Amino acid sequence: MNQLFLIGRVYREPKRYEKEGRASAMFTVATSEKTGEKDELGKDKYKTSYVGVSAFGHAANHILKHWKEGAEFYIEATVADYKKADGTYKTGVTAKRIEILSTEPRGKVSSPVSGTKKLEKPAVDDLDGIPF
Repeated sequence: MNQLFLIGRVYREPKRYEKEGRASAMFTVATSEKTGEKDELGKDKYKTSYVGVSAFGHAANHILKHWKEGAEFYIEATVADYKKADGTYKTGVTAKRIEILSTEPRGKVSSPVSGTKKLEKPAVDDLDGIPF
């Protein structure tokens, strides 16, 4: 099984690309996890990781239209290695299903679980995406 599940925030505005006449979007996801340590005030410390993600077709168009920096979302994706033009390999993440959880930047939502504002927009599936 090759499935990746992420809940994170858009780190930078998604970028639009065309490959063989097909819409594609590339964006960076910022995810956080507790480190198990506390700061001087006794609050949990977090470590942030950044993941590059590609989306194609209908999902790409949806992302480019609705996603802005700071938006929180749920994503189901696959992971694969791809050969680049220079002969080197890169591990890529391709979005298959997406759902916007909040368009508000961090700090305007009370927490990622309780208080997350659900939007009326439906999830988007794109099962025919092939990374470049």
